[in-house]
Amino acid sequence: MSPKSPILGLLLLVAIAVGMGAVALFGLGRGSRVPAGVVKVAGNDHDWPVFRGGTTFHGLAKGQLPQKLSRKWTFSTQDAVRSSAVIGHGLVFVGSDDGHVYGIDLQSGAEVWRFDTEAPVEAPPLLVDAVIYVGSHDGKLFALDARDGTERWRYKTEGKITGSANYVRSDGGGLHIVVGSYDSMLHCVNAEDGQQLWVYPTDNYINGAPAIANGRVVVGGCDAQLHVVSVTDG
Repeated sequence: MSPKSPILGLLLLVAIAVGMGAVALFGLGRGSRVPAGVVKVAGNDHDWPVFRGGTTFHGLAKGQLPQKLSRKWTFSTQDAVRSSAVIGHGLVFVGSDDGHVYGIDLQSGAEVWRFDTEAPVEAPPLLVDAVIYVGSHDGKLFALDARDGTERWRYKTEGKITGSANYVRSDGGGLHIVVGSYDSMLHCVNAEDGQQLWVYPTDNYINGAPAIANGRVVVGGCDAQLHVVSVTDG
């Protein structure tokens, strides 16, 4: 992006209206100028494919926003929205307590697809390689085609999933998905087929999302402990 503050044609921020069953997208008003220093955050300028922006969960997006934003669109679901949204491939992905995961057009706010998990979806989705990975309150982790919402596989835990899944690539290039559950386990599954690779037990619920960096998974549990686990074998 040019440092000369060009007129922005991108939408910059997704805000979730918790408890209202709505997703609102805000952007710069027409003709607004971008402050110098706004840079890409995750691939494309408007992509945010992972909860808190990346696998380390730093939650940082470089640059600045103007003081005034204008609402571009609002998308309503049938129940509360407690899931954070992620963005990629021109779509916004978000879960709802109405039991659905939604793929929403980034520019217009129109529904592109929805997938029925049959249970509330509080966990933020994870977008990797055009696949959405998302957990539900009935303990299932789903892999969905990001383009049309088609289910690829589902993996069952023994407790509800409320935190985002995360991912890591193995030395051999394989993709592994890591997610915590109220069954007090940290689960690692093969992204290709949803088969379990390992589980790591804790002493209470895992309510949050696991961060991943330098070959380690870091997760806090409701057992009041911080767990640091090898991504290779748990």
